[in-house]
Amino acid sequence: MIPCCLALAACGGSDGDDAGGDAAEAYVLGSLVFGPEGTTSYVSVIDSLAAQQIDYTTAYEFAGAADVWVDHGAVFVANAEDLTITKYVVEGHALVAQQAIGFGGFGLTDFGFWLNTFVSADKAYFLNGATELVVWNPTTMEITGTIPLPVLEARAGFQPFPAYADRAALVRNGKLYQPIYWTDDTYFKYTPDSQIVVIDIASDAVVETLQAPCPGLDYATADAAGNLYFSSWVYAAGAAVVLEQPATCVFEVPADGSAPHVAMAFAEVAGGREGAALRFLPGGRAVFSGFHDERFTVDGTTDVADVTFGPNWRFWSYDAAAGTAAPIDTIDFNAGAQYSFDVDGRTYMLVAAGDYSATTVYEVGDDVQPAPVFDTLGWSVRLFKVH
Repeated sequence: MIPCCLALAACGGSDGDDAGGDAAEAYVLGSLVFGPEGTTSYVSVIDSLAAQQIDYTTAYEFAGAADVWVDHGAVFVANAEDLTITKYVVEGHALVAQQAIGFGGFGLTDFGFWLNTFVSADKAYFLNGATELVVWNPTTMEITGTIPLPVLEARAGFQPFPAYADRAALVRNGKLYQPIYWTDDTYFKYTPDSQIVVIDIASDAVVETLQAPCPGLDYATADAAGNLYFSSWVYAAGAAVVLEQPATCVFEVPADGSAPHVAMAFAEVAGGREGAALRFLPGGRAVFSGFHDERFTVDGTTDVADVTFGPNWRFWSYDAAAGTAAPIDTIDFNAGAQYSFDVDGRTYMLVAAGDYSATTVYEVGDDVQPAPVFDTLGWSVRLFKVH
């Protein structure tokens, strides 16, 4: 089974196009390799996104779930072993360490950029459970304060859980939108609703909490007009099919200030199938992961984790204006877990194999069929341009 801190972990971030330094192009790829002795993390510095074979013998190797992010031309590595974030610059194909910052004084039980949102060049928010945000400065590498989150009570066996910031938190007009939902220890049972906490970045204060009648909101995207859309990660779809949990849906926060509302139920557009991870592409089309439950039989012996993490997913293309969707046939059945990054004006989707042993990087767009670019070892979850 995929560790929950990783399998719950998607999308976005700065591609560092405003960075200075070397004129040569440099990209960073982050991968997680799962083995019998645990997880090993790799950070590869590559000079293009052309078809290639990634050489892991030259990659930077970290024990455990070390995570990488790029923001404003700097490379940051979060190391769960010692609860530190180290800042690097790229020189050629080398990562050169700069400052480091420690988070050991906050009682953190999980550590990676799935808990962090870079909101400006000099401010980032790191989630400490559903309790608070730790405010830190990526420029000076200092912790500058905390922001208490609204107190959310447990509900009959369900605990409040903050959605993973790397794929579910969005910034719009100076405000951060951070979902929180209720789940149990398996992450396969949910209340039928979630909440979205809205934080003013300038004042570091919670200004609003939105009530969202969709379960497990753990993925977010914005369309070209600035409308925000929140959907679930793969767990909630598997739960809805196997455990008769609440059906998956998409919650919209319009850019024009009108009332937030449920934009659609996945089953309405996917032939009765549950779905996850809706993402808009720059040209207006959207994609999501559709859970094809016709590939297995649900009975008393069905293991929800086995079918949810297995090759039972297909990506669907969604036309929001028409309210219609269709499977993308050029990408085979997979595990449904996709991280997407916009780099050099193109969108790249990192698609995990059914057993998370490998990842295929696809280029996707409104005017082209998704095409594979290269394969990677393990589960690759980060792809950035440094300069």
